[in-house]
Amino acid sequence: SWRPYMRDTIQQRRAVLSEPFMTNVGDGNMVLVATTPVLAKDGRFIGILTGSIGLTQPGMLGNIAQTVIGKSGYLFITSADGKLIMHPNRERLSQPAFVPGSNAQFARALEGIEGTQLTRDAEGREALVSYRRVKTSNWIVGAVYPADEAFRPVDALVQRFIAFLLLACVIVLAATWAMTRFVMRPLVSLTSHLRSYSASDARIAPLPGDTGTGEIHALTAAFNRLTARLHEREDALIEAMKS
Repeated sequence: SWRPYMRDTIQQRRAVLSEPFMTNVGDGNMVLVATTPVLAKDGRFIGILTGSIGLTQPGMLGNIAQTVIGKSGYLFITSADGKLIMHPNRERLSQPAFVPGSNAQFARALEGIEGTQLTRDAEGREALVSYRRVKTSNWIVGAVYPADEAFRPVDALVQRFIAFLLLACVIVLAATWAMTRFVMRPLVSLTSHLRSYSASDARIAPLPGDTGTGEIHALTAAFNRLTARLHEREDALIEAMKS
């Protein structure tokens, strides 16, 4: 027979499990065939007992092809030589997952190197792609998660953080402006008080109230003491002139 598993069964006279292949009946199914030789009592080879397993059936691996990661991510399975056993696009079954040499990560996966990497999938989209090897069959399971979907929550978080940071900056600036006005109000009052005084005024009036804190309070108190002394000297001078 032209099928390798049939030839191996005849030559080796032992049970053989074929590699996955697409049936030739036009149904687009991937199958595994198990064979075992039928021998006569005297050891003569008289036939082959075969059985097939439809891998793409829902009860087997068909549900994997329908698995969706995020909104448009998917799973796929390849054989050890890189041919697709399971894929959402059934037209690609039994074809190479990638053109040889076109995808370095997949080439490493064929060599047994597992892991996740930001790369491009078969459709050319940037995506997070993970590979794991099934040791019992040597098949490779791949998972594709488009980068724009994978990083969308992170992008949204960054945008919210930036918005919060801008809002916090506005609040801090407003609070700083209000506090500066509050702290500088006694000094502004003192400056306005001095600016409003003219030579025609009878005397310089003290600043009303006990305003300001720290150096501004000390300056206001010193100004009021100075004006009080000036008033005392003026009054003493006026009394001296009257006498």
